Amino acid sequence: MVRARRWQRVYLGVYATHMGPLDWRARVGAVVLYCGEGAVASHSTAARLHGLFDKDPDAIAVLIPINRRVIRPGQVRLAICREISSRTAHSGWPTRTTVEDTVLDMAEHGDADNALAWLSKACQRRRTTPARLAEVLDKRARHRWRELLVDALSDVAAGVESVLEYRYVRSVERPHGLPEARRQQVV
Repeated sequence: MVRARRWQRVYLGVYATHMGPLDWRARVGAVVLYCGEGAVASHSTAARLHGLFDKDPDAIAVLIPINRRVIRPGQVRLAICREISSRTAHSGWPTRTTVEDTVLDMAEHGDADNALAWLSKACQRRRTTPARLAEVLDKRARHRWRELLVDALSDVAAGVESVLEYRYVRSVERPHGLPEARRQQVV
């Protein structure tokens, strides 16, 4: 089929059953297949698959089991993980990390405002809840912004949906003894 130009080889052992360019989701699926059993899309790639990003990231990020060795294809970021099965979402193709693990992975990169933005965005878009995020955060041995995230999850559960709202609650409303606002209420 490849010689007849009906299929195209994407990676070693991975073929597309059509000719022409592959869309972003097909490229992600091809990379996950190439990386083998247990491989999952992660970080910004998983965020896009979960609907937390509005545009396709440039590089594809994949998490592989610690015992696997893979030759990294171009434009792919590989990372290894010991407990990959507990981080894998149970539905969806291409396979990916859970929403909660994706949010915590993305929150770990960047500054404090970035970490808060990921928490609030995931809850605002109704992809997860603060309780599920707290549960997954408790299972992680280390996280760069653990104290901040634990502190912020109660505010996110109370309706805070952005970094600006969080800063207002923490820097204005509570220190000055203002009445607690009713957040996200339809009037």
